[in-house]
Amino acid sequence: MSALPCLVFSNSFPPDHAGGYELGAGNLVDALRRFCGWKIRVFSSVRKQTPPGILSPPLTGFFPGRLGPAYRRRLVKRELVARHEGICAAIDREAERAEVILVFNPRRLIYPQWVRLLDSPTPVVFFVSDFWPQDPLGADLFYAGLAKRRHSLRPRDPALDVIYNPFLQEEAIFSRAKGVIFCSRFLQQTHRETFDGLEHQTVIHWGTNPERFPKSAKDGEHLKVFGFCGRAVPEKGLDRALQAFSELLRRDARLKLLVASDLTTSHGRLLRRQISRNRRLEHSVELLGQVPHEEMHEKFFRRIGWLMFPSVWEEPFASTVVEAMASGVVVIGSFTGGTPEILHEACGYPYDPSDSAALLEACRKALNRADHHGILADRAHQRILGQFNLPVMAEKLDKFVRGLL
Repeated sequence: MSALPCLVFSNSFPPDHAGGYELGAGNLVDALRRFCGWKIRVFSSVRKQTPPGILSPPLTGFFPGRLGPAYRRRLVKRELVARHEGICAAIDREAERAEVILVFNPRRLIYPQWVRLLDSPTPVVFFVSDFWPQDPLGADLFYAGLAKRRHSLRPRDPALDVIYNPFLQEEAIFSRAKGVIFCSRFLQQTHRETFDGLEHQTVIHWGTNPERFPKSAKDGEHLKVFGFCGRAVPEKGLDRALQAFSELLRRDARLKLLVASDLTTSHGRLLRRQISRNRRLEHSVELLGQVPHEEMHEKFFRRIGWLMFPSVWEEPFASTVVEAMASGVVVIGSFTGGTPEILHEACGYPYDPSDSAALLEACRKALNRADHHGILADRAHQRILGQFNLPVMAEKLDKFVRGLL
């Protein structure tokens, strides 16, 4: 099969944090190159060092995703317009070299540069892996502030309208793509109205790299160790995990909880104080901080037997659950968003997050049936190998895109 030249647009590539859709985009781009032979070039809103062996030449950063106050002070209007024109010219050159354009989460990107390519001969395919913000499409916070006269550029320079056109309707953009890929059936349903007129749609679940997250054996000591991985924000449910774990310690003081999370957020600092003031938690909870993604298997998944996934919001698709299942960890997870498409009772312990006591009961059930851990872990691992791994994901995407050309 011939190599497919592709131009990728992503909000942050390589990602600057461990997790999220940017990380998934980076992994998928690498998988398309490795397993399908794609020739990939990337435009990103963040200029960073290019990963060795993935892209050449280095990334060309396009218009920043958000214009902060310091940036606004340095950037006068004529520089803004000149940069826009230069970026458009660079994108046009790259598009001529590509046979397909892949745009990750298009509504999270400022559209003015790439949206013009919807009228080009090169087909555009969207990949949707996250919810979209409620900011006006095509107008970032800077332009929205100008429109409401909150910033100092008065009167608003008409030249800026060359870049920002807040009156462009969403339907005029999204219906003009060649196709759209969703990372879960839940997201496809969530964005049903936006893409209602688009004929070519498919669901391709996120996958993990089985080489990076191999299955590790678990003994009796591992089955005393729970884990939590996620951002220290209320919707991720770390407070619920701590509450349930505190109750578990009443019956067995030998239990441990590893927390892989950056607790420097306001919510994180609150939880850190909660841990320090609880004698049981203070001696049984180990705070790992934010663990780099490339070190997650060795420093986190290899050390735990159970993953608490107490998210209380509609997860688009939980990559942490997939990585845990690949690593031989049994997941105790809330049924939200796309998670039911990954986790079920045959390979873990799903529970209803609307029941405040459900997480604790699921944890107790898991501990009482610890002799079933190996069976559940094997089923979960096989499920990942068969459906939720990067080679499979890349092959499905390759087949879908080539079918559009």
